[in-house]
Amino acid sequence: MAAGQLNEVAFFDIYPNDDSAAFNAAWSNYPYFASGVVVVSGIEQGLFVLRPNLVDSSLHVGDLDGRGALRADRWVVRLFITVYDSSENPVANAEVSGDWSARVRGPNVCTTDAIGQCAISGGMRNSTLSVSFSIPGITDGTLTI
Repeated sequence: MAAGQLNEVAFFDIYPNDDSAAFNAAWSNYPYFASGVVVVSGIEQGLFVLRPNLVDSSLHVGDLDGRGALRADRWVVRLFITVYDSSENPVANAEVSGDWSARVRGPNVCTTDAIGQCAISGGMRNSTLSVSFSIPGITDGTLTI
């Protein structure tokens, strides 16, 4: 709030019959209950008790580790990915998709477990000197980043 910027994350229209500029709307609201409940009162409509189901839209990869091993004529690489929300809590059931920089055989998608981690493995020719994995998107079932 120091910067004075607000972001709308939800809305509830207590008078959906009309969107004119005349006043027939919320008289007061109280969004400060620890439970997350928001109460809204209308002059003619009465009291509404709302429980917003807000989704944190700031998922990010907080840790990306890799290991490689030479097996016969192939490199085998294994990536370990951890996804967090904006409060740095691990996110379970997030689908992580990525792209290899070289021809790598193996999946490029994984789903995080209960502690926010998943792994992706792949193999490539031993003549490949380096490989990178970029993650353009994370999906948590309700939103895509």
